[in-house]
Amino acid sequence: GYGAVIGTISLIISGILAINEIQKQKPRVNVKLSVGFMFDLQQNRSEALIIVQAINTGRGSIVLNTFGFLLKDGAELVIHNPNMFQLPHTLDERRRFNAYFACRSFRENENQDNISKVFFRDETNTVWKARLTRKLRKEILQSSNKGYKVT
Repeated sequence: GYGAVIGTISLIISGILAINEIQKQKPRVNVKLSVGFMFDLQQNRSEALIIVQAINTGRGSIVLNTFGFLLKDGAELVIHNPNMFQLPHTLDERRRFNAYFACRSFRENENQDNISKVFFRDETNTVWKARLTRKLRKEILQSSNKGYKVT
């Protein structure tokens, strides 16, 4: 009776703790979106940029090898030769990586109305994504073209 109940509860608790420990060891990437600018050495400002930040919050390093946008229907809009960053990129634990995409290029994209998320894919084919909020979309669409062009 009583010993079997305690034994069962102990087994369940140790199982939960083991699963929790395994989850902590897995890689995790947090993706954040914002709009901003870059400045050169003479303090000249770039045109408005979508800044996509990938932060490795898990254990171990991750190799990010694909960047792009997800459409509402699930299709991917992969950016093959990003200009201001290199892929693949090894993202060590507790490190961040920034990807930049010109707001102008986003506005000029024929699919921009259907873009719902931005994503990175790693070497294990895991997709790490962030949602493009209504507020951020409005900020991108209303952003200025002033400043030097980021091709």
